[in-house]
Amino acid sequence: MGYMLPAMLTGCLCFVADHLWRMHRLRRWLENTAALTDLAEADKRVGMVREVALDYSRLRSRYEEQHRRLGAAETYLQEAASSLSDGVIVVGGGGELTWANGSAKKLIGVSFPGHYKKLLVNVIVDQKFIDYFNQCDFSEPLEMVSPTTPHLTLSLSMTFFGAGNRLIFIRDISKVRHLEKMRQDFIGNMSHELRTPLTVIKGYLEVIDMHLDSESSRWRRPITQMQEQAERMENLITDLMWLSRLESVPQEDSDVAVAVAATAREMAEEASIHAAGQGKSFVIEVEDSIQLTGQFKELRSAFNNLVVNACKYSGEDGQVTISWRGNSDGGATFSVSDNGFGIAQHHLSRLTERFYRVDTSRSIATGGTGLGLAIVKHVMMRHDAELTINSEEGVGSTFSCVFPPSRVVRG
Repeated sequence: MGYMLPAMLTGCLCFVADHLWRMHRLRRWLENTAALTDLAEADKRVGMVREVALDYSRLRSRYEEQHRRLGAAETYLQEAASSLSDGVIVVGGGGELTWANGSAKKLIGVSFPGHYKKLLVNVIVDQKFIDYFNQCDFSEPLEMVSPTTPHLTLSLSMTFFGAGNRLIFIRDISKVRHLEKMRQDFIGNMSHELRTPLTVIKGYLEVIDMHLDSESSRWRRPITQMQEQAERMENLITDLMWLSRLESVPQEDSDVAVAVAATAREMAEEASIHAAGQGKSFVIEVEDSIQLTGQFKELRSAFNNLVVNACKYSGEDGQVTISWRGNSDGGATFSVSDNGFGIAQHHLSRLTERFYRVDTSRSIATGGTGLGLAIVKHVMMRHDAELTINSEEGVGSTFSCVFPPSRVVRG
């Protein structure tokens, strides 16, 4: 009995020492998986430790393979993005730069890894960009001049992904803007050059018409047709010049308070005179206490285009309703409604395109130029407003100009 206790203690110590030795070998293997073969073959008594080690080995091998594949995929994507002519910037949730391709440096001066982890708003020091970056609505791209290459015009598109990260695409649109400027200049110059000879033609037609006698009555109809077409061409030139001005001339700062209610009444009176004998009726629903801040000439041109269109396409005995009312958000809406032919839904998205016509024969018959709604759209853009169109075939149409609270004056 006297020797049993020391023997038991010695056995326990040996057992503990054996397990400590095995755990030590397991730790060494975890640090170096190459030791697994020696560990397994050298000692078949590893038991549970061996099974755990083998499971761990398989998991670690699987993890390393996945990690390798992810690394290869990341490298592949970065190489693909680096080959793009468009700039690509990846921004972290805190606004810091995490990656950028080579084109980003050429276009906007952002380099990787040179600006890695730096706040992007401290790298691109441009107030227009900073305001755009800090807003939450990126539905429209930002157009700006390159801070590093002033002769370049850039278009920036931004989108969120993941946990507040952002992806920014930068495109050089300098050539597009140059071609657009050439087009605008061409239209403006062409319209100006055509006006003078057209004025001469109209003058001679009027003189000929005045001197036609009964013996020359057979020329009455051709002369009248030429006068009508000359008038139509003059209207087209006028609209082209006006549209070219809206596109190319910067908006003036001298905004005035426009009495829309009074303007609506004037336009309705003018339209009723032109439509005399056609049985048309006009309904005016306006709020005199609401005025609009903007360019009077531009706004009147846009509103008048809507009224004229409603008169043309409302048919005989049609009704035209002109409305000017405040909105619940503090803005206001000018709308013109008619009970005419209506427009099919698939045409609505294209109505503001230049020269787009739903019914070509009807537009020509009414003397339309196909530029009226394009003019309205550009005037709205210059006044921070939006043109909305609702129409139903056989029922009528409503064209609405929706203005923000910043443009509305109440008094």
